[in-house]
Amino acid sequence: MRFVSADPSGHWSVIFSVAGPAPKEGIFDIVPGTSIWNAQSDNDGDCISDYFTVPEAVNPFIIVQPNEDRVFGFDWPVGALLELEIDDPATPQSPDYTASQIFIESDDWRNGFELGGLFDIQPGHLVTVNDGTTVRQHTVTHLAVTNIDVDADTVSGTGYPGAMIHVGTVCDNTGCASRNINVDENGIWIADFPSL
Repeated sequence: MRFVSADPSGHWSVIFSVAGPAPKEGIFDIVPGTSIWNAQSDNDGDCISDYFTVPEAVNPFIIVQPNEDRVFGFDWPVGALLELEIDDPATPQSPDYTASQIFIESDDWRNGFELGGLFDIQPGHLVTVNDGTTVRQHTVTHLAVTNIDVDADTVSGTGYPGAMIHVGTVCDNTGCASRNINVDENGIWIADFPSL
């Protein structure tokens, strides 16, 4: 805990690596995941407050949607230049497709490469996104939704035997649900969503 006054321009800063003068003002190591609360009170005790958590270490990742010919990036540094390469190992050309774009902001679906009509992403293709520091690669797999049964509340499809897949998020007016399921030995999976 610390008590501090803002400077004339309204800015304030607190150092937790050195103990403060009050008994509860000990040393504290702020790390990813640390929750921080701050408040400003008026003369009779009313206050405005803010609460936030220091973000966990950034771990950029990509999502490939071959059925839509899209590649999305998440948790990359804002302003980073993302370089996309897609390689079809069955062709002599390597890579078969390249593109680049500036990363806008984390958790924003606008950080996507829309390739419809430009390149057809297929199972077996190696998709690479690189910002000059971090490289993420994904080999496109066979994953398909083959049936949605509204009467039985099930979604089913095909994938690599033994693979774990995530189905969802499925939402209706009562809430949302998702399922993590394994593809069976025949390459079939089914997700059951009874009575959301």
